[in-house]
Amino acid sequence: MEQIIKTVRETIGQHRLLSGGDTVIIGVSGGPDSVGLTVLLDRLNRYYGHKWQLVIAHLNHQIRGKAADADERFVRQLAAKLGLPFYSSKRDIPALSQRHKLSLEETARNERYEFLSRLAGKLKHNKRVPKIATGHTLDDQAETVLFRIIRGTGIKGLRGILPARNLLPGRPFRLIRPLIELTHKDITDFLKAHGFGYRSDKSNFDRKILRNRIRHQLMPLLNDYNPGVARHLVQLGQAAGEYEAVVSKLAETLCPKGRKWLSLAELRNQPQPVQQMMINHLLKNAGCNLKHIVRANYEALIGLASSCRKTNEVHLSGGVIGRIANGRLTITKKT
Repeated sequence: MEQIIKTVRETIGQHRLLSGGDTVIIGVSGGPDSVGLTVLLDRLNRYYGHKWQLVIAHLNHQIRGKAADADERFVRQLAAKLGLPFYSSKRDIPALSQRHKLSLEETARNERYEFLSRLAGKLKHNKRVPKIATGHTLDDQAETVLFRIIRGTGIKGLRGILPARNLLPGRPFRLIRPLIELTHKDITDFLKAHGFGYRSDKSNFDRKILRNRIRHQLMPLLNDYNPGVARHLVQLGQAAGEYEAVVSKLAETLCPKGRKWLSLAELRNQPQPVQQMMINHLLKNAGCNLKHIVRANYEALIGLASSCRKTNEVHLSGGVIGRIANGRLTITKKT
């Protein structure tokens, strides 16, 4: 058995990504990583008899005209070659991007996840909920950590790409990344060795996009300093994730799910990282959109709770108000 297949099998086992008999929807763009994911999962299924029900899903973004249609035909042919079910859909991403005033990248990701979620709901059988697999690699993980460092992030953001998470808030479907321990080169070498082609998306080389500049300019430069920089960035993300998990668990005991207030005495008695995480749980319990909450907001709430302010309330971004009264910190949202 090839080492690359063993690595994928170990990743699946270590993170408990799949069980025997699972339905697995594979998001396939036609690029090397998603094609490699499809072939590797198919090989594992055949070698070990996992009885996975593999399904190929492709969303035509209609960004690249005839090239996008050619991508769809290529993925359809790959599904036929492997004897796997194929589902596709078309969405006019450029038009939706303008309508929603979002970038093409963000719009494409949102629409792709919505498509995969709808397909998972259609394929759900009794209590067996389909898993959704994507071809994110170790390189994607390293680039994500670096991207967030450049843009500004905290410990949670340093975690980068997780091996598994919920696909969308409020949906029961899990997104899994079985290739997270493999590099892009590992996958392209594997495909070449086994005679599998793939499609190249020219937009991945557009230097106007920050992530592409990180991939094609910054990462090669950092590799000149240390060829192992990608794995070191991933290790940093893993260490941050472990730290965040411990702090989050402690904070949750002090601010359980559903609680709408924090004891000022308990809050003041904790170190600042735990204080911030307690407030984070309180904000979530109050139904706040954490995307609107910045570091200065946490500092303002901690300052309020420490009686460092003359007022008994602070107004935060996103219409959030923090108040202290009767020895408690509460969070409310403007209606």
